[in-house]
Amino acid sequence: MNLKLTTLAASIAISAPAMATLGEANGFSGEISVITGYSSSESNLDTNSSANLTSLDAKPESDDNFLAAPLGSVAYTFGSRSEQQIYMGTTREDIAVGTVALQLGYKYLFPSRMQINLSYLPTVIEGEAWQNPYDTVNTRTETDVKGNAYRMEINNVAGSLLSFDLAYGDKEVENDSWQGTYLDRNGSTYQAKAKYVCLLAELPC
Repeated sequence: MNLKLTTLAASIAISAPAMATLGEANGFSGEISVITGYSSSESNLDTNSSANLTSLDAKPESDDNFLAAPLGSVAYTFGSRSEQQIYMGTTREDIAVGTVALQLGYKYLFPSRMQINLSYLPTVIEGEAWQNPYDTVNTRTETDVKGNAYRMEINNVAGSLLSFDLAYGDKEVENDSWQGTYLDRNGSTYQAKAKYVCLLAELPC
């Protein structure tokens, strides 16, 4: 499968009563973004490809799409130090790497600058797939893919420049013709990332 994605985003910040960020002021804040993108894929597993697969070696058709959609987020910051925040929407960090998903989350900022971010992503796994993707005799049938994803980000661990990004997701392909075999597409996904920021001007870190 070949996939190309180009994304351009323009953002307009809005707030009520004032632009509030974690640790600065309490209240509502929001952001509206307009995203445009272009994708091109070639895969016989893509539901935009032909429903009739004549051979497992058949060359897939090219599927080109142009995307233009509004995105955004809204948050409410509270606490004696403005250290807590609940939010809903998409993040610019994820959009930059090609992931467009709704997040519902909660952030907490410690006095040491360490920040914990817990979120639920109800749409990141959802989609469509072929119920019988490798069937070269019958017409393939579309089915729904459902799932849930959960994420925990720990930034500036103990006030340091070390951060972790942990995620878990489960996926279920409805009426999967390969269920109960080694090709069963239902399952769970785990992801773990670590990041340490070191400024060149501050070497050695």
